[in-house]
Amino acid sequence: MATVPAKKQSGLKGKGGWIAAGAVVVLGIWLALDMKHPVREPDTAPPVSDYVHLMSDDVKRVEVKRGTDGFVLARQGDKWKFQSPGQYPASEESVKSWLENLLEKATVSQETHAKPGPGDLAQYGLDKPAAELVLSTGGETRTLQIGKQYPQASAGYYAREAKDGRLFLLTTLQANDVKDKKPADLRDRRLVDLKDTKDVTAVSLQRPDGTIELSRRGEDKWDMLQPFRAPADKSTVENTLLTTAKSAQADSFVEDAAADPAKYGLDKPRLKLHLTARSGGQGLVFGKATKDGKVYASREGTKEVVLVSKTTFDDLDKKAGDLRDRAPTTLDRDRISYIEITNPSGNIKLRKTGENQWQFADATSADPKQRNAKGDRIQTILGDLTNSARKYVEETPQDLAKYGLDKPPITVIANDGRGTSQVVMLGKKAKNGYYLKASTGPVFEVDAFVYDDLNVKRDAFQDTPPKK
Repeated sequence: MATVPAKKQSGLKGKGGWIAAGAVVVLGIWLALDMKHPVREPDTAPPVSDYVHLMSDDVKRVEVKRGTDGFVLARQGDKWKFQSPGQYPASEESVKSWLENLLEKATVSQETHAKPGPGDLAQYGLDKPAAELVLSTGGETRTLQIGKQYPQASAGYYAREAKDGRLFLLTTLQANDVKDKKPADLRDRRLVDLKDTKDVTAVSLQRPDGTIELSRRGEDKWDMLQPFRAPADKSTVENTLLTTAKSAQADSFVEDAAADPAKYGLDKPRLKLHLTARSGGQGLVFGKATKDGKVYASREGTKEVVLVSKTTFDDLDKKAGDLRDRAPTTLDRDRISYIEITNPSGNIKLRKTGENQWQFADATSADPKQRNAKGDRIQTILGDLTNSARKYVEETPQDLAKYGLDKPPITVIANDGRGTSQVVMLGKKAKNGYYLKASTGPVFEVDAFVYDDLNVKRDAFQDTPPKK
């Protein structure tokens, strides 16, 4: 039998996978580079970065040189900070957007291949540039120079990168973004550095006439500790006070290091706001108001003075009554299982028998239809007892007669089915409604419809009207 010769093993056998893997790695690197330095379509103007030879993400230091009002920015981690003309935070978003617009998003308005020598720079205004943008990566420095305006109207400005040497034109808008950029355009205008309002665990509002202290309880409840102990209104604390503090910005910068805080009313501030967060504490101090209503303010622990809008100040300038929970009762609406209403028309007793099912507790009829009460009508009453009142009036009233609560025309007893009962009293007419007080709560002002909802006869709750 003939012997079949063995096949010669290929030198590449077993290496195909390695080659393929290597190709994938190379392709990945190529794609990454391509995304960072995308290939330009033919007949399209190049971005300024092609001449500067830097991308905005690589820049760690920026210096704007021009006349006497230049400035210096330096990146520390993910944050930008001014080093000149003063040391203060810059807005990361504003700096990032500014550099991206200058380098990647902006294209030269006209490119050339000319590289003027030292003796020719004067005719382009590049011997003494109107402005220079010095960009450093830590290992490399590039300088974008802005010369004089091109003779033809609206054509733009001569420019070049000092090391590259090639001459090109920038639009007037692009040139002005270097020539006229102000430090205030890039400063961090936020009054506090707060990533999430949920990080705040305590709030203090200090005024010459007293202090308000709030403390978070659990994830979604707040308590008032000063000037009295009471539940605080979560919506006002989080959606108004903390949300405003998180988003508040300076309208303008007045002084970076004020020598005389009394000039702005900051020596004896009318309001101090301090936030205690898991990451640390920070606060604001507010002084006098200007003629147009804006308010002088300063970050706690600094001499920097800014102006904030009247709206911002008003949203932070909360009184105890604004922050107190305004629910007439502290009962859980879904747990209330018994209601007794006493009004000028008589007495009505209602008890819960199921999901939105109620009956008259003192019904004498054997007919279930006559015993059933209107669940939807009772839901309205439950809302009156647990929804926020129109206005907070007084925490611990000494004179109930002042509000008509010594002899209230309407009282409501509510029970949560676990032995907890609360009595709610409606008194005399107020400016925009009626005075109301629970047995252990403050005096509130409620809308007139609350009085109307409770000042009804028994028949208003009857599911099947009695036969005449």
